[in-house]
Amino acid sequence: MKKLLGIAAALALLAPHAASAQTFTTTPGTYTFSGNGVLVQKGSGPLLSCFLSIDVTNDGTSITAGNPVLTGSGGFCNTVVFQATPWPVTVSGTTVTISGIDVDTTITPGDCNGFLDATFSTSGGTESLTVDTGFTTTSTLPEVTASTGDCKIDGIISN
Repeated sequence: MKKLLGIAAALALLAPHAASAQTFTTTPGTYTFSGNGVLVQKGSGPLLSCFLSIDVTNDGTSITAGNPVLTGSGGFCNTVVFQATPWPVTVSGTTVTISGIDVDTTITPGDCNGFLDATFSTSGGTESLTVDTGFTTTSTLPEVTASTGDCKIDGIISN
């Protein structure tokens, strides 16, 4: 009986537990979130379907986002340029806010500045951030000077 209890205890230590789930919000490290089919648009300019990748770094005291990569749509996604990284990240429940985002566009005149809210979720060990601005909500990255309109980003990026 003691052997069975010892084996059961050893297996319990090796089994994954939901309470000890390790995520970017709790565990220091750099996590790359990426995904295809992220919709990007400046004002009434062309609607682009892009690949987006962002590194989220937890240094144990703060969380930042940086190294954004936006590619696709025949090279047009590259005309949307992210500035001034890394950006501060705050987490409250399942809401992840990336602040201080500065976007310059060359395909459509003007730039945008603000923050993005994303919804954090996990499924089967995959962490996802769902960004929803402008297309299905009224949340946007506002344009800095009046020109062609606000910036919109909508999609899911996963780690």
